[in-house]
Amino acid sequence: MRVIISAGGTGGHIYPAISIINKIKEESLDSEILYIGTTDRMERDIIPNLGIKYIGINASGMSHNVLKMAKFLKNTAVSYIKCRKIMKEFKPDIVIGVGGYVTAPVIYSAKKLGYKTFIHEQNSIPGLSNKFLSHYADKIGVSLPDSIDNFPES
Repeated sequence: MRVIISAGGTGGHIYPAISIINKIKEESLDSEILYIGTTDRMERDIIPNLGIKYIGINASGMSHNVLKMAKFLKNTAVSYIKCRKIMKEFKPDIVIGVGGYVTAPVIYSAKKLGYKTFIHEQNSIPGLSNKFLSHYADKIGVSLPDSIDNFPES
C-alpha cells in the first residue's frame, strides 16, 4: 500500500500521524509511506529521524493581517502545484491528513486528482484546515465521538 500522510505544526498533529503510520506498517508490511509536512516546523526533524520519507512544502496559516494573508495565498498556491506533482509521481492508494494548515494543499490536490482521501481530527473542536477539508475527504475519523457533529456526514 502506498500512503501519503500529512500533518504538521505541533505534536498534537504529528504524533497521531506517527501512530497512524505505525498501524499501517503493522497491518501492511510492504507499505510505502511518504510524509508531507512543512519546511520550517518540528515535523521536518522528527519524521526523517524516524526513517520515514519526508518532503517539505511551504505552508502558512490564514491571518487577518494583509501581508500574512498574502503569504498564505502564495504558499497555498505554490504548495498545491507541488503536491500535484508529488502525487502524480508517488501514485498513492490513499492520502491522509491529520491536521495543521500544511494538510490543506495536500488533501485538496489529492481529491482534485481523484485519489482517496481521509482526514482525522483528534481534538474536540476541529481546526480551520480540517473544517475546510471535510468537504474534500472521502472519510473522516475522529478521536472524540462528539467532534463528528462538527463535520458533514461522510
